[in-house]
Amino acid sequence: MQTKVCTKCDEEKNIEEFSVSKNKIQAWCKLCVRSYVKEKRNLYSPLDKKNKKLLEKYGIGISYYNILKTKQSGLCAICKNERELEVDHNHDNGIIRGLLCSSCNKLIGFANDDISILKSAIEYLEGHK
Repeated sequence: MQTKVCTKCDEEKNIEEFSVSKNKIQAWCKLCVRSYVKEKRNLYSPLDKKNKKLLEKYGIGISYYNILKTKQSGLCAICKNERELEVDHNHDNGIIRGLLCSSCNKLIGFANDDISILKSAIEYLEGHK
């Protein structure tokens, strides 16, 4: 039976308790890797994760997001439904327009922010009531 010492927990373990990557046995045992990943995953609260995403993607923090949400009474700017809201922004200049539910955000995205396509869609729907 082949053994190896885990560099994380300093315990000698059966070689089968280590992962193999690119034909090389990893330094940490599977148990230590799982423990580390779980610890990292729980390091940030959902609010911290959302704040990080907003900062990275749109350059705003959770406080600005909450200001927008309050201005819109917690409702989607288009359909006025109370759902989880996403940041809507102009893809050409990055300027934030407001908060939309996923459906309305996709509606605008699939129309490529083209007002003429959206007007045409309205005319189509009105013509087929």
